[in-house]
Amino acid sequence: MSVRITEAMRSSVPSCRLPANSVGAGSVLPGVVVMAPAYWPRDSWPRGRNVVSVVDVELVLERDLEFSPAIVWDALVDPVLVGGWLGDAQIDRTLGGRFDISWLDEQDRAASHGVIVELDQPNAVAISTDDGGEVRFVLSEFAGGSRGSSTALRLTVTLAIEPVFASGVRAAWEARLDRLDDLLHGRPTSRAVLRAHDEPGERLLI
Repeated sequence: MSVRITEAMRSSVPSCRLPANSVGAGSVLPGVVVMAPAYWPRDSWPRGRNVVSVVDVELVLERDLEFSPAIVWDALVDPVLVGGWLGDAQIDRTLGGRFDISWLDEQDRAASHGVIVELDQPNAVAISTDDGGEVRFVLSEFAGGSRGSSTALRLTVTLAIEPVFASGVRAAWEARLDRLDDLLHGRPTSRAVLRAHDEPGERLLI
């Protein structure tokens, strides 16, 4: 579960892990991350190792791909092609349609359920997920490559996490973009391939 801090809360309110009986009988499951409302007295916040800082993090990754935007676009929204680099997918290619992923690199993690919140073929697509984050791909064409047309891909990942985990999320998406490039060159990835290469899968929010 992820928690998003609003602009008003971000600078002053920590998140904390509370036992179920500390908020109200049965109201919060043990281990669930909850937010300390702004009206809680500061001296009532939990102390020590249970207090964490959750902030909105925006990661931007860019990649040049020697394929036209039309080809790259298909690799982002076609369920069969997405399965060759990101994970088994169920995608409804309409604005407001679902975008569900069973991640290739996180085999023990439950599927993420998302909604397409932006769809501008073949220029941009954004997915908001139930993990609390948003993933946005922007494609721009430029001349070059063996086919005469290439794509500058800009990926923006926005999510609420502890800052210490940001580098792990970035590394995971760098590896996923590597697999996207492999797919475009005719080398799709499978779970068996990942196991053979011992590629670690971190439990990430998105």
